[in-house]
Amino acid sequence: MSKENLLNWLKSTEIPLTVISKKTNISRATLYNWINGGEVRNKSYNKMYDCYKENIELHNTDIKLEMGENNMEAQYIIDLQKEKIERLESELQRHSESPFQSSLWNDIQFQMYSEVEITFTFPNYVGRRMTMLTGKRYIKKFMGYTDKEIDFYWQIGKYYKEFKEHPIDEIIAEKSLSTLNERIRTLPTLFENLKHMMGNHYVPIPISFICKNGELLHTIAYNKIDWLKKKVQTKTEFIIDD
Repeated sequence: MSKENLLNWLKSTEIPLTVISKKTNISRATLYNWINGGEVRNKSYNKMYDCYKENIELHNTDIKLEMGENNMEAQYIIDLQKEKIERLESELQRHSESPFQSSLWNDIQFQMYSEVEITFTFPNYVGRRMTMLTGKRYIKKFMGYTDKEIDFYWQIGKYYKEFKEHPIDEIIAEKSLSTLNERIRTLPTLFENLKHMMGNHYVPIPISFICKNGELLHTIAYNKIDWLKKKVQTKTEFIIDD
């Protein structure tokens, strides 16, 4: 099992870093450093693999096709497509609500909580309105912003027709913002396809915020998505060296 496979799993797993850190005895700061391209030492890699071997191997199971000079038989291709669809459905189900998922959500340690309403308008606008924010004292302590600055950047209650117009983007690091914007482009299709699904889905996203002094605060945003209501609840864990 390669370190690349481990990282692929770590970047996409719905298991909170807090839980992984406690189980493996690897600090959250180290895990976040891995996600952002830091070196994975062999000793830590072995500890992670021993604890999450089945999860990692299952996530990285995939079919690799090698096309020869001759075309594959049509039926074989059809079978492969069916398997791909089944894997995608399984992946979607992996994020769907279950007692296990709900338990993880309830156990997440976080410093900031927010709620966002998402809208879609013609032709391709994705809008948002932040409706709730808690944890201002942590924002002030670890990011250095004043109450007035927090109110400006988070703009609770104000609607923005275009997602990227919201001032919160001004204090999100470029790499994180690029990742977010890429995900935003897929939202209309996802919401349209999944709007009739019952329950919630859970998606973790690493985000680096720009502090008032210019330094970066690395975080993990654990998102609970209600496809029907177009609502996202987010518990944000600050990655702080213990």
